[in-house]
Amino acid sequence: MRERAAPKKGAALARGGRPRRARQDHLGATILAAVPPVARSTAHAAALAALLCAAFACVPRDRMCAIDDPCAAGLACVTGRCVPGKAAVRLLEVDDAGSPLVKRRAFAPTDLAWLTPQTREGAGVPLNVGLGSPAGGVLLLRFADVVVPADLVEAYVVLRRVPDVDPPTGIVVLHAERVQDDWESRTLSPSRAPRLFDLHAPETRVLGAADEVVRVDVRALVSGWATRSAAHQGIAIVATSDRGAPLYVALAPVHGLPAGPVLELYSR
Repeated sequence: MRERAAPKKGAALARGGRPRRARQDHLGATILAAVPPVARSTAHAAALAALLCAAFACVPRDRMCAIDDPCAAGLACVTGRCVPGKAAVRLLEVDDAGSPLVKRRAFAPTDLAWLTPQTREGAGVPLNVGLGSPAGGVLLLRFADVVVPADLVEAYVVLRRVPDVDPPTGIVVLHAERVQDDWESRTLSPSRAPRLFDLHAPETRVLGAADEVVRVDVRALVSGWATRSAAHQGIAIVATSDRGAPLYVALAPVHGLPAGPVLELYSR
């Protein structure tokens, strides 16, 4: 399947903004012009809405699970994914010596940045950030020299909540996107923002009473690293909030804050 063209460089902050919205508005107007007047009546509203939804690819994302956001009946939540009971048993299998068959490896990012409309070149990286804040912001992570195993089972970016701060008052929704261009935190600014590409990765819903550890599914992104250069091993964490109350996560393990983001890979 061909990838759709990414927005121009510098449009990373315009999630749902003019670059993508302009294309959708034009497409919607084209579709409406092609529909006969009778089809614009209330009786045909549902069919027209479905047509527009299909044209805009508004398919709901898969959802990661958590203790406070459980799976449906008959499914088990294993490292954030709803799986049938038998699959959960396979993920937790051990060998004759009692060692798990699914191995976990963790990688710290070689570079990270918090990109907002107020980001200034050379400003440095904050100790913690508010994902889903009204001011907006995208967390950029780069992982160099990560060799993706051929038998990759799961891949997550692990974030840790900042203790002793007000929790989100609503639901903060996180998902990962691929970073298309090279970037460095020391030279990053809104005008030099890298392009992002949305692979429609599963979303993580974070509630106020959620655990300290938050996992974001990046398996689809990491799987593609085997065929891409190391310069493209970048991940963007994009967040939205239904009430504008952010989720505060740590970026550096200093001043009593928990460890910063890591990449978790699980393989057999």
